[in-house]
Amino acid sequence: MVKFKVNWNGITLRVSPVFSDELNNKIARELEEKLNSIPSTLDSIDIVPHRRGFFKPSYSPSQVSPINPYTEDEVATIIINDKYLAPKISADLEKILNRDFRLYTPPGTAVSYFQTMDKKSRMPINLVNDGFGVNQVVYMLAKIHRPEIKTILIEEPEVHLHPTVIRKLVRTIISISKEEEKQFIIVTHSELFVSSLLTAIVEKLITPNDVKFYLAEKEGKETILKEQKANEKGQVEGGLESFISAQLEDLKIMLGINE
Repeated sequence: MVKFKVNWNGITLRVSPVFSDELNNKIARELEEKLNSIPSTLDSIDIVPHRRGFFKPSYSPSQVSPINPYTEDEVATIIINDKYLAPKISADLEKILNRDFRLYTPPGTAVSYFQTMDKKSRMPINLVNDGFGVNQVVYMLAKIHRPEIKTILIEEPEVHLHPTVIRKLVRTIISISKEEEKQFIIVTHSELFVSSLLTAIVEKLITPNDVKFYLAEKEGKETILKEQKANEKGQVEGGLESFISAQLEDLKIMLGINE
């Protein structure tokens, strides 16, 4: 019987055989790789919470939590410390909201001002004074574009966003998922967000195999997730009727449809 010694520092594991030889060393390396893949996977996951945004005009670098940094100071520090992050945010913000994003650091200071500029007015303003929809999109993009993150969980990305902006955001998320090989897990109450994804399937920006839809329904004290399969025509099995029942009722009234 082969025995191994495992040393754990609370984060990673080190495996070594009690009796060292070529075979046991190989097994130890394989065990170590598999066991360490769990915390490594967790490190590649980030969460975009429902309460998000930047509520101060300027920020100085601060300490950042290694696991799911979420405070505005932490996310601001990530933007300040990564010279490639602000340009990425700016490029996507222009596609989504026709604004750019920039940092302004006065000479001789360690303070950075977060600014946006509308492409029409060409007048830069502090991000905190821009619309909250713009503010939260910058926060989302900062979390999404972190290079070490491969899976992003986003709660209601549509909050405070105009319907046209939601559609553009969906297309940007699709683009990022392909270019940076990231996976998105999204909770939404927006039928427009879902329909934009379905339209992207029809336009062949994604395939039905690239996205999965689940409808959350209460059954007693439990919440049940029911898969809703989509096809290449952008149609959903079951039609998500309970998800958009209120909108369907309004349309029937407006169109004079009686059952």
